[in-house]
Amino acid sequence: MVMNDSNMQEKFNKVRAMFPALFDYTFLDCASHPPLAMPIREKIDAFYDKIQYGPLKDAQTLFDPIESCREKIASMVGCSPPEIAIIPNTSYGLNIPATGLNLKAGESIAIPDIEFPANVYPFVRLKDKGINIKYIPNNNGIIGLDEIEKALTGDVKLLTISWVQFHNGARNDLKAIGKLCEANGTFFCVDGIQGAGNIPLNLSESGVHLFSAGAEKWLLTPWGTGFCYLSAKADALIRDYYAGWLGVDWGGDFSVATQFERPYKSGAARFEIGTFPYQKIAAFEIALDILMETGIENIFEHNMELGDRLIIFLRNNRNFTITSPLEPERRSSIVSFTCENPGDLYQWLVSKKVVTSLREGAIRVSPHLYNNADDIDTLINTLKEYQEKV
Repeated sequence: MVMNDSNMQEKFNKVRAMFPALFDYTFLDCASHPPLAMPIREKIDAFYDKIQYGPLKDAQTLFDPIESCREKIASMVGCSPPEIAIIPNTSYGLNIPATGLNLKAGESIAIPDIEFPANVYPFVRLKDKGINIKYIPNNNGIIGLDEIEKALTGDVKLLTISWVQFHNGARNDLKAIGKLCEANGTFFCVDGIQGAGNIPLNLSESGVHLFSAGAEKWLLTPWGTGFCYLSAKADALIRDYYAGWLGVDWGGDFSVATQFERPYKSGAARFEIGTFPYQKIAAFEIALDILMETGIENIFEHNMELGDRLIIFLRNNRNFTITSPLEPERRSSIVSFTCENPGDLYQWLVSKKVVTSLREGAIRVSPHLYNNADDIDTLINTLKEYQEKV
């Protein structure tokens, strides 16, 4: 196990020291957003200092971090760099298949009925074009493979689903769903924001056609950037999309900007339509370094151990009910639970500087690599205090 390895323990301790908010708060809410790491803040400050006190002499310094991020993301999620686009948020990536597949009236899109709105509204608007929305029913917060298979009728041209459900952390088996989609000829789209950066992933083996994830949660980066994967196999299926000058292959030479016959970039990079948030991407590169130096496999095991510590307490306490799945194949870095008055409990946690979320009538706990067992124990002790209060 990770925590028995002294070298790995030292690595996690080193990462924890990067997050000064942890000195004042018990921060267990990465599924909303993480605290800010000092190296990331320092990178952003250095960027602003550079443009405040001097000119940018070489525009390439703005673009190098983009290509570095592309390569690091591809390595992290198991694909090739041309299959990665740097995008502003999850919704941007989800709009690519919604608009780009040229779905026809009478065709259908299948969506689980418990999705976060970001993975619903890009597709629901297509009802105005005569496209049907087929909601896949959940069973106690779980989307079963049987229900997905039943929903994939011949008219369903696109299935979109979260890798990890936002409210209870239920993890979906992308590879199994990918096989169902392949058999039905269905485009497979994934909202990956709650899994990217904390669960190991090999997109090349998943059967996923498009995977979109903002970087403002488990990828540790301030709001405004993220990534989208479009498989090489599915690339030609996207025929309609927003286009801009930075989706064009300039070969790094912007002195020829009036050569309007330049081709678009190949692969996913053609969706990078305009000016980037360069300061955020510089921060993104640092965040990726932190994650990859720690190792996504190690992070996942670490988070599972923290979750186990909380689950043991909850399972032995009749006042709390776990709403997250506990099967190993369904587990993620999120553990949710409820009680008689979850809203009151949430406010109690806030008053004690224990940061969690209230989602769908449950307390959502989402530790990441910067947390440790003491944080979980603080949460447990605060829950015990609440029990005594009520």
